Amino acid sequence: MTKALRIAVGMALLGASANAQSINGTVREAQTGAPLRSMVVAAYTSAGALQANATTDANGRYDIALPAGRYRVLAYDPTGTFATQFAADAPSFEESPETVIVALQSVTINFALQRGGMVSGIVLTSGGARAGLIVAAYNLSGTRRGFTSTSSSGAYSLVLPPGNYKIAAYDDAGAFAPAFFRDRTNFAEADIVTVTAGRSTGADLFLQLGARVSGTVTNSSGAPVANAIVIAFSATGSFVTFTTADANGAFMLTIAPGTYRFVAVDNSFTYAAGFLGGASSFESSPPISLAAGQVRSDLSFRLERGGLVAGRVVDATTGAGIAGITVAAYNPDGTQRTFVTTDANGGYVLLLPSGNFKIAAFDSLLVYATQFYPQQISFAQAPWISIAVGQTTSLQPLMLSKGGHVSGTVSDQLTAAPVKGALVAAYAADGSLVATATTSEAGAYRLVLTPGAYRLVAFDPHLLYAPAYLNAATSFDASSPLTITVSTDAKADFALRRGTLVRGSVVDNSGLPAAGIAVTALDLNGDRVASATTVADGSFQLALVPGTYKFVAVDPAGRYRIEYYGGATFADAAKVTVDATDAPRVALTVHLASRRRAARH
Repeated sequence: MTKALRIAVGMALLGASANAQSINGTVREAQTGAPLRSMVVAAYTSAGALQANATTDANGRYDIALPAGRYRVLAYDPTGTFATQFAADAPSFEESPETVIVALQSVTINFALQRGGMVSGIVLTSGGARAGLIVAAYNLSGTRRGFTSTSSSGAYSLVLPPGNYKIAAYDDAGAFAPAFFRDRTNFAEADIVTVTAGRSTGADLFLQLGARVSGTVTNSSGAPVANAIVIAFSATGSFVTFTTADANGAFMLTIAPGTYRFVAVDNSFTYAAGFLGGASSFESSPPISLAAGQVRSDLSFRLERGGLVAGRVVDATTGAGIAGITVAAYNPDGTQRTFVTTDANGGYVLLLPSGNFKIAAFDSLLVYATQFYPQQISFAQAPWISIAVGQTTSLQPLMLSKGGHVSGTVSDQLTAAPVKGALVAAYAADGSLVATATTSEAGAYRLVLTPGAYRLVAFDPHLLYAPAYLNAATSFDASSPLTITVSTDAKADFALRRGTLVRGSVVDNSGLPAAGIAVTALDLNGDRVASATTVADGSFQLALVPGTYKFVAVDPAGRYRIEYYGGATFADAAKVTVDATDAPRVALTVHLASRRRAARH
């Protein structure tokens, strides 16, 4: 052998050893175990770029030669008889395990494919049928199970394993807003499509011309926050869609016409979540109204570096950690700053900007009653937790107890129609708010409460109706407390009367707006009928049934003295008559509390 030939052979051997590693295995039918021929097994990078694939032989075997690296692997049937399967039978590509291959190593991954069912239909837009629109099937957990694109006639078909899914269509070009089946704008409200093996299910979708919004996410110094997530919610808080900012902090998304609120979240867990307009909460952030075809490029977020609050939520009886509990941080005005869900051990970590917050844990399944840290039943009773940038505050475990339940309906007193979106609130003996629930389409609600006595109030946040009390009482003070034990499952229905909107304002003795003042309408016995809190401009509004009332302003923070409208005391306060269509405007002035004595409460 000549030297030149030896070198050539050596190079060939080196080339072979560079790809001497592989992923191999078999593909079989899940129901029978029979080998499946002509199935495709594909290896992708974690980001979803195809690296290599192979087709199974008559024995269902495959072998994919690959360079050393990390891969996600799936198997699919080009004919569409069997549904795609991800490695380890994961529910989605993103949740499938990464297979690590080192030099000269072979890894075996076997697949068992289920016979699939088909979801098919037409996707139309306001401009007619279009090719290349994406149709995706999502697991009910929100992960994507599979996707395809439309033909020139707008047709699509997806083969899926038997199960329940939500179907969405979207336009990668960004001209049309995403839509879910059936005519829904968000995942939560989308209809469920059930897939059965061997059967076809129809799901047509329509995409309307969208509004395009863009902007930037920066830190407090103006530097971009790369890869931040910008989330769009409906004005009432339902998740709609999200996008990821680029390396320059720039983002863009297309959304259906409507009104939205936006939140920016830092993926690196360095900066606390931020809201538009520098707002401190979702509730106080500005709603953005968008029309079809509208372009807005002025959405900007400034995120602050945060500190961490860490702890656990445990069962008060057993001490075991509780998974799936929502832990939330609240601002001084009672609005929610952010929230997370506890892990399998009950652990949580909240990222917050510097400042003071109150921490609460509540159970969306309504098994455990809400608790504020540390072991308080209301916001008013809970102490402040101080957060410093770059520091971690570790809290003692929050112990949740199982509670008793109250459920019922809220309806219109005149028509008996259910009232959707009404709030039912439970107050402790000291008058502090303990828990709230929002009524469903059917006007139904359910609350879980720790043992104790509570007064219940139903009210309409849109102020079309006046508040209602248990057993048709006319005021909070005249209503009867409801006693709750762990075994209680009480029923409490409310009938709301249409109310008249009463508007007013509160200023201090310098004429400046006084925010955060509780203004309460009292009946002529001095009992509390309805209450509202002034906003930044000092204004307030509440709904009352026709009648005669007196008004009082109380500052929960104790900065100002108690003030009655039109008089120094309840006895000489002005009477305000509210009729079915109108009410006079109520303007109050509050004065700083005396430093020599505590303000009345």
